[in-house]
Amino acid sequence: MRHVVFFMGCVLLAVGSLAVAQETTGALQGNVATDVGTPVAGAIVEANGPVGRVTATSAEDGRYRFARLSPGNYQVVSNFEGYVSPEIDVRVILGEAVTVDFTLQQSTFEDEIQVYSDTVVIDFTEARPRPVSVKGKLTICRAAAASPRLSPSRPARSTTTRAAAS
Repeated sequence: MRHVVFFMGCVLLAVGSLAVAQETTGALQGNVATDVGTPVAGAIVEANGPVGRVTATSAEDGRYRFARLSPGNYQVVSNFEGYVSPEIDVRVILGEAVTVDFTLQQSTFEDEIQVYSDTVVIDFTEARPRPVSVKGKLTICRAAAASPRLSPSRPARSTTTRAAAS
């Protein structure tokens, strides 16, 4: 009799722990790649469903995962600059991981771009030279230093010196 009571206690304990361990969520996972099969790292995957909008970012190998999503219908889309993907409807099931892979197509540009520019007029008649400051050594050519400078307002000075007679 003791063995039967012990056995029944073990069965009740096992059944009770299974009831507590039941899953209440599902998961959504997949890969993001280009149309030539290259994994896309850093793509933003958005899932809109019963709990609102949730996002995940794809890893270096293009994989993403939403763990612990409430069961229900979701609209899932992947976004990456320069690429487009369709919105996919998926149903997340309790206790299961649903796989949704994205193949991104390179987007095309269909808008018109207009560029406007004002004409810039540069007036060179009023340009004046600016003083230049020189730091460091300034080397003067000997031929230029040896010749006296003449100006129309002053006569040239003689550089000859006379020795005083004693």
